[in-house]
Amino acid sequence: MGNLSVLFSVPTIIESGLSTGQLQRVGGVIVDSSSKSIVMWLREGAIMADVANEGTSALFSTMTQFSKIAPVINLGMMVAGFVHINNRLNQLSRDIEQLGASILAEFSRDRDTQFKVALEAVHDVFEGDDNTRHHAMRSAVDGLREARENFLKDFEAVLQGDITPQKIELAQYVLSYAMYAETTRIRCYVANNQHDLARKKMKESLPIFHEATQRFVKVCMGEHPALFLHKDFNNDYVERFFHIQGWLSTQAEEWTVPDMTMLDILHHIRQDFWNNDLISDKFGNIFQQIVNQPTISWKERVHRLVSQLNYAEAMIENYHRLQGFDLELRAQRLVSVEELVSEDELARHSMALIVDDDFLQQLTWQNLSKPPRQ
Repeated sequence: MGNLSVLFSVPTIIESGLSTGQLQRVGGVIVDSSSKSIVMWLREGAIMADVANEGTSALFSTMTQFSKIAPVINLGMMVAGFVHINNRLNQLSRDIEQLGASILAEFSRDRDTQFKVALEAVHDVFEGDDNTRHHAMRSAVDGLREARENFLKDFEAVLQGDITPQKIELAQYVLSYAMYAETTRIRCYVANNQHDLARKKMKESLPIFHEATQRFVKVCMGEHPALFLHKDFNNDYVERFFHIQGWLSTQAEEWTVPDMTMLDILHHIRQDFWNNDLISDKFGNIFQQIVNQPTISWKERVHRLVSQLNYAEAMIENYHRLQGFDLELRAQRLVSVEELVSEDELARHSMALIVDDDFLQQLTWQNLSKPPRQ
């Protein structure tokens, strides 16, 4: 496996490699763009919130921004302990309770309950002895597969009919639940030393979640994505919009360069350019128009679209984390930070970085051998 060490700040050589494209982050791992070898693993500590004390690394900022706006699945799910997973799921349940009575009625509490029952069996698979693990295995994987299917059905049902901000918010929680159910099921195979089966199931699940994530992202972009190019959206939003549109053209197993160019995207959406009806206030009836009380103003729609842009990026991040799990499984390198540092040390940081020292040294020499840019 090579020599591994744990760091709590991003090495300069890693920052440089990410900025030049020599390295790429795929969910919870950093990989070499050419060989696809894993260079570094990202693992959550006890505090996944403000990382101001960790320095100004763009990597840390990216890791934390999603957790503040939408549900994201664990980094390093393949080695996360049962308690860590269960705590995150309990937080999702609490967040859903805040969505409001009307939209909450569309979330099946029975699904949530059945999922929690399946997790009881998972606990025995993760932490029981060999005999307990064997008996709990079938119950766990069957229950988690059923949970995944039910959550995906709920996801599709929520996105039927008129799309509201509340529906989009619920949809992201339900899809995140489905991702947790599937990755936890795969963890059960790993815990039972069925690594080939775990890799097979992960490979089968990626296209399913790629399709669901694309469905969610397209809903977030709205029926007229050209609106994101309006002058009321600043340059940062426009850049993020093009990145999302490029991702929508990728295939399930691809995670490098998007197939769609900027010109392709413009051709796709330009039929809505100069359509003034799209940027006007919306009125439900003639009386609202007379008294100038729109159902939703253009300014409110801009704010709503910005929120949906955030949700789309967070769900793409979730899918990238699934791809990262797949890379770890295929590389047969499931690394736990707890094996390398003490719990007390980890508790003082929000993020731990497990570095392949041998590969890092090789990367350093490669960069040193390159002539400086003129």
